[in-house]
Amino acid sequence: ATARADAVFVSSASFSVFVAGFRDASGAPLSSAPSALNISSQALFQTPSHTEIGNASTILDASNQTFLIGPGHLRFIAFARGDAGGPSGFASGSWQTAGTSIVQNSSSTEGFFVDFSWHIAFGVNASFDPALNESANAALNLIISSSPNSVLVNFSRQQLVPGGTDSEENFFGGSFSIFVPAGETRGIGAGLGVGGSAQVVPEPTSMFLLATGLAGVAIRTRKRFKSR
Repeated sequence: ATARADAVFVSSASFSVFVAGFRDASGAPLSSAPSALNISSQALFQTPSHTEIGNASTILDASNQTFLIGPGHLRFIAFARGDAGGPSGFASGSWQTAGTSIVQNSSSTEGFFVDFSWHIAFGVNASFDPALNESANAALNLIISSSPNSVLVNFSRQQLVPGGTDSEENFFGGSFSIFVPAGETRGIGAGLGVGGSAQVVPEPTSMFLLATGLAGVAIRTRKRFKSR
């Protein structure tokens, strides 16, 4: 007897980090951005990857979009899709993307705090033949660091869908601050990775692990300022 096998997954993430406010050196809130501060943002890299194991009918597609919305605001949207199209089929894929926000303080006498907020929505959607032993996995990793080497946020999540049809999305968020001394420049590097896998015959090592390239965000940020 034969059975149809078409485990499908879509893992996705939407991430934003943005300036939420400003404070003086004593920590007192400021009603507006100090004129001495100049904030800019840009994308650094976008890296897709994929793996196909098992059947020739395995198909993988992954896409990514990066938006820069105003000074100090980075937004990444990443998703990976895989289709394990036959018995013992396995498909996995991931996206990594990163960007920086640079804060320059032209004041010769005052330093300022810049307060940031971050928000992320992460989910996995999977569809299976309920009669088969199929599963899907999704993993997410977020790293935010400041130059030269301070890790401000290290956030990760994993999700497993063990068969049937399931859709799940979670929302997370937080905040952090950096201090920019008078006459100096500070940078924020943000890296996001999202991956997923689908397979017809589950194995102990089925979770697709994201590459460790996100750890390079702090290094890239540090090198950027050294080159200046």
